[in-house]
Amino acid sequence: MTHWTKLFAVAVCGIAMMQVVNVQAASADYAMTTVENVTSAPVSYQYRWGTSGPWQDMTLQPGTNMTHYVSNNGYVPWLYFRFDSITGDGAVTALDYQLASYTGSATKQAKLYRFQLVGWQQIDLRWIN
Repeated sequence: MTHWTKLFAVAVCGIAMMQVVNVQAASADYAMTTVENVTSAPVSYQYRWGTSGPWQDMTLQPGTNMTHYVSNNGYVPWLYFRFDSITGDGAVTALDYQLASYTGSATKQAKLYRFQLVGWQQIDLRWIN
């Protein structure tokens, strides 16, 4: 085997190995949605993946964020989301949303939404990216 033949064989093997690694990385992708709270008050909310999963309770402190994720598996379910949109009134004024997600393997690739004030004691969830 000549030097060039060996070099070509090594290059082909390297490319094949990179493709295997890429396939493994792609199969590990997640559907991800990040929610951040830029208000001055904690925001409590509920979320679930898809229409049949159990609702999960969460409270997001001011200035923090949370990334919700689920295995991609070739299907990305909606992230269902609900929260009290008026703070401090002692009643629940619920807003319900169906949130989109981005797929990836790092949280910086997540779809971003932000809780922010939109009126006196009224908050909403806004799409950012």
